[in-house]
Amino acid sequence: MRLGFMTVKDMRALPFEEVAQWGADNGFEAVDAQVEHIDTCAEIGIEVGATHLRPRVLTLDEDARVAAQQEAFAIIDEAVNKGVTRAMIPHSAPARHDHRGEHRRFRQGLRPHCGIRRRRKSISSW
Repeated sequence: MRLGFMTVKDMRALPFEEVAQWGADNGFEAVDAQVEHIDTCAEIGIEVGATHLRPRVLTLDEDARVAAQQEAFAIIDEAVNKGVTRAMIPHSAPARHDHRGEHRRFRQGLRPHCGIRRRRKSISSW
């Protein structure tokens, strides 16, 4: 098992190169990065744990979903050509989403879940 991290909140305001270098300097072996940062990670010597798929492929709007899937496929192809085999799909929590239930499930060791409520998709994973 390798120790990795993803950029969150304030880290996203910093240049990616600086964040990746900090990770490498502090014992992390991987960082989640957008496809355009894969080469930077290789130069720094830190593995890309997963690449981000920017398009919102999880949408109920069929036309938007088809367009987003096509963009995501192009990103996946580029990432695979650079040796990255994992991707993360972005999603938004529904309005007024309460994470306490997810935290309880996580502490109990339960698996990720997927649910559709009021025509909104919500996917959570650990």
